[in-house]
Amino acid sequence: MSTIDSTHAPGMPTTTVSTSDQQRPIALMLGSFFGRGVCRVRLNLCAALITRGYKVDLLVVSGEGEMRDDVPKGVRVIDLQASRALKAIPKIAKYIRREQPIAIISAEDHLNVATLIARKLSRRAPPISVSSHVLHHIDAGKPFWTKRYWTRFALRLIYPWATSRIAVSSGMADTMAEVTGLQRNNIDTVFNAIVTEDINKRAQEACPHPWLEDQEHPVVLGV
Repeated sequence: MSTIDSTHAPGMPTTTVSTSDQQRPIALMLGSFFGRGVCRVRLNLCAALITRGYKVDLLVVSGEGEMRDDVPKGVRVIDLQASRALKAIPKIAKYIRREQPIAIISAEDHLNVATLIARKLSRRAPPISVSSHVLHHIDAGKPFWTKRYWTRFALRLIYPWATSRIAVSSGMADTMAEVTGLQRNNIDTVFNAIVTEDINKRAQEACPHPWLEDQEHPVVLGV
């Protein structure tokens, strides 16, 4: 497990936090630094927490990926150096015992399950918020030897351990309730934290793509 202090920073206004909160970190969980929406949302959240005076640790299952250089200044990156989330459980548990974070924020179902198991093994009780960004509808009728069956089983068994459960849309929350068996009112909807000043600046830039410069043919953009 390796630790790296980032040297990159966006500028945002700061607020004051208590001395006790400054001494213990908020831990964010991430699978890798490869360019995906979850990674971008996590980095934006890290920046927002840092500018508000919190100490932030970013635990990454594998520290590979092209977005590693985008980590905000002041965020401590802890590379768990594991090939998959389940293999990182012992290191996550050790981190929780050693650092005693104020809270843990995790995303993606496989990583959420691993983090919740690690907290149980650590015998510590920091609050954990888990979120689902893409939750596939898992058919309960699948044979018990399939990955989907055991994924659904794990979510139903372990998600109740979380302090809070977050979906990135109302429809996502409905699906999470159906898949996990949780009551719908036990799931909160929090939209992705992606609107930053950098996005506003990039929106004003030119987009010199030949498809967009050609005024004769319509372009369909799917997001």
